[in-house]
Amino acid sequence: MNSDDRESENLSSKDSHSEDSAEGLKSPRATKSAWFSRLVDACIPNEVLADLLQVFQARTLVAFVLVLSFFALVGIGVIIAVEQTLPFRRIATILLIACMSISILIMRRTQRLREAGIFLSILITLTVAYVDAMNRSIEGPAIILWLLPYAISAMLLGARYALNIACLSIALVLLNVVLLKQGYLPTPLSNPDNWEWLKLIMFMVVLSIVAVCIYGLTSLERRRQNDLTKEIQINREIMTALEKATLEAQAAAKSKELFLATMSHELRTPLNGVLGNAQLLAKELTQSHTKARVDSISASGELLLSIINDVLDYSKFESQGVTLRPQVFDLSKCLNQMCNLIRPRVCEGVDLIIKGAELPVFINADSHRLSQVFLNLLSNAAKFTEQGKITLSLELLGNDGVEIKIRDTGSGISDENQEKLFQDFVQVGDDSHKHNEGTGLGLAITRRIIERMDGTIRVESSLGSGTCMTVFLPVDFADSPVSDEPSEGQPQCDDAIDFSRLRVLIVDDVEMNCMMLEGMLEALGLPSCEVEHDGSLAVERIRDDDNFDLILMDVRMPTMDGLEATRQIRQLGFTKPVIAVTANAFDEDRQDCLAAGMNSFLSKPVNMDELQRVMIEVLA
Repeated sequence: MNSDDRESENLSSKDSHSEDSAEGLKSPRATKSAWFSRLVDACIPNEVLADLLQVFQARTLVAFVLVLSFFALVGIGVIIAVEQTLPFRRIATILLIACMSISILIMRRTQRLREAGIFLSILITLTVAYVDAMNRSIEGPAIILWLLPYAISAMLLGARYALNIACLSIALVLLNVVLLKQGYLPTPLSNPDNWEWLKLIMFMVVLSIVAVCIYGLTSLERRRQNDLTKEIQINREIMTALEKATLEAQAAAKSKELFLATMSHELRTPLNGVLGNAQLLAKELTQSHTKARVDSISASGELLLSIINDVLDYSKFESQGVTLRPQVFDLSKCLNQMCNLIRPRVCEGVDLIIKGAELPVFINADSHRLSQVFLNLLSNAAKFTEQGKITLSLELLGNDGVEIKIRDTGSGISDENQEKLFQDFVQVGDDSHKHNEGTGLGLAITRRIIERMDGTIRVESSLGSGTCMTVFLPVDFADSPVSDEPSEGQPQCDDAIDFSRLRVLIVDDVEMNCMMLEGMLEALGLPSCEVEHDGSLAVERIRDDDNFDLILMDVRMPTMDGLEATRQIRQLGFTKPVIAVTANAFDEDRQDCLAAGMNSFLSKPVNMDELQRVMIEVLA
């Protein structure tokens, strides 16, 4: 404890003393008890005073020492006045009584009450045994003093220690009796003719000690009750403040979730138009320089989408943690797909190699989150590798799990940067890569996902010699997929589906989104589509004419949202596929769409290849 803490505790202690003093002005009794309380507390260290559980025992110990010392010395003084002598053996008794103050020093030095209480109980037992031996045990006047050690040890140490002290007292009494019978005890300090007076004096001393101690303990107990009442009141106030803070935090979390959902929708909607139309323009243009500009628009839009995804993922992880949705899937196929996705971003002349993923490896895990992890790591490898190769290797570790290594021959990472590699909003790299865009959240999100799966990720790198990222995942292996249905992210080809014969209804309140979807469907071979701009209008259209092969349904619309529209359409008996095409891209949005009766889910911005894959999947 530092000096500032002690000073603050002293101030609080003084404040409490001043309160006691102020209360004491109300009556003489309160004034008398206030000075004694201040005297007791002055002997107790601040560390013990600050602990409500220890302070009562500490005050009891100090009160015992003060009261016993005072009345014992007063009693000896009266005896000396009666006998008019002060032999050496009487001085030894006074010294033993003075040693009781050592227990207070022990408490102040060690801040431990037990050691101080044990010392005081044993010292009083030995003192009483000495006084008893000096005054002829049993037949002498000191036998009543044997009540003190047991009473004090019971108050300070509890029943178990009091029983031990009682056994020690009985042993010492018996020893004194044996020594008396054998004639080994010295002559009594006092003249036996005065023993009646001495018995009276000792009886009065013990009675006074007991009376004062009971009064003092009652006062201490009352004070303890007051302290406990104050502590309970303070705890209640703290609990009330905590409950208020909890409610505010819950309200803030709900506001944050609403903010995330709104931002996801409002940012993805215009991006849907930018990227969708860029895809359509790229297919229509033939001039190379114009096509390059459109590709630049697409690349910039994809980067902006990646940044939005990272920021929204990070915010959601911070408020709710990483949510996993395990399913059985082929890890080898997932890794091959990630390599195929990243291959266009690899610099010319850099080889992208995958090892150990030739045969299927079925595991039960969250395929979406693992795809996010490996796409992040491969993206970083491609970003910082301008020559050489990038190697992804999969190794099975028996029943322990799997280990995936992504090794590149890029610029490498210094030891200093490795220490902050997985921190939030931190980008590392040498000066030649300062132009690389990003939020610095990719690896932070990767680490959170891997740790949520009870896995580990480590980096081995040095400047100029490349980097190796090693991911260990303890996974549950499976013999085969749960079903033969294609997993999410696995495109299927079905030549039997003729898009030109399909009748498709698009439901979206934004005209630009409708035009973009119509253009994509036309590029896929559909000559025309029908459009409604609200969920209620879509329900009426299906009520009048349900001869549609597919519905592309937006979710957030003004009059009736897509979820309610889908429920009502299903109630009308429409059984053909309904695909959610929405800017609400969180996992819970996907689950809500499926629960409402939709067959699949596409998040905006819509990718034409993904649109084709999902349409084939639900129509096959």
